[in-house]
Amino acid sequence: MRCPDDARKSAGAGFWRRLLGRLCGACGAGQVSGSKPEPDCPVFDAVVFLDFDGVLHPRTQGTFRAVPLLQAWLQTRPAVHVVVSSNWRMSHSLDALRELFEAPLSQRIVDALPFE
Repeated sequence: MRCPDDARKSAGAGFWRRLLGRLCGACGAGQVSGSKPEPDCPVFDAVVFLDFDGVLHPRTQGTFRAVPLLQAWLQTRPAVHVVVSSNWRMSHSLDALRELFEAPLSQRIVDALPFE
């Protein structure tokens, strides 16, 4: 059974409000429905939407083999946050997804995309 378009739109809007609230806690944006981040918000710099399969591990190689490359890239970009867009989000909670990685990468995972 599929949701009506209105329900999907409002579910998506709720995700973006929640994500913005998590990222912009410093300036308070996203805490109030419809608010936008301040232009100079120090927290809301960039978000990487991360898939696992084919990105962190090619089909022919070991699981999460490319994580060191991602960690090295993120180390030089401290204001970049990660949102999991992988299908793994359907079978793992956000906390379980974070546990797949070691700090500091696990601390940079702020959310996972909603799924239908």
